[in-house]
Amino acid sequence: LFGIEHRFGDGGKEVLVYGILPETLALHPEIETMEIEAFCHFMHQNGAYISMAHPYRKASYIPQPGVSVDPSLLDAMEVYNAGNRDDENFRALYYACRHGLGMTSGGDVHDAKSEQIGQAGMLFSHRITSEQALAQALFAGEGLILSNGTPCDD
Repeated sequence: LFGIEHRFGDGGKEVLVYGILPETLALHPEIETMEIEAFCHFMHQNGAYISMAHPYRKASYIPQPGVSVDPSLLDAMEVYNAGNRDDENFRALYYACRHGLGMTSGGDVHDAKSEQIGQAGMLFSHRITSEQALAQALFAGEGLILSNGTPCDD
């Protein structure tokens, strides 16, 4: 299924977008330069689900870890990222709970031979067959977080 990870500015802030189609992006090249507020509004108008990616990751390309985005612009927080340390993931989980956001899990896999494959993701009780079906399931709060290869139902 198609989805995107989009970075804003030089602060290393990234969002994950599910439910958007490549054709929509191709028709709107201005998306690439939108500020985060306009970007999120555009995505929501097009039925997309938005999760803040690895907000507390400490890395050289992220000058200040944390959430500098208005939580009302987001649908979820990536609370488990296989590329993060446990304390970074826990802070994201705490933030999501505090702000009533949905929760997602991702592997952040950029290499087909990565040991992180299968360690993160979302599990659903039914087969997800389209980008729109994925966004609908996420909006409905369906799906379990996969953390360290194990489904979390709490």
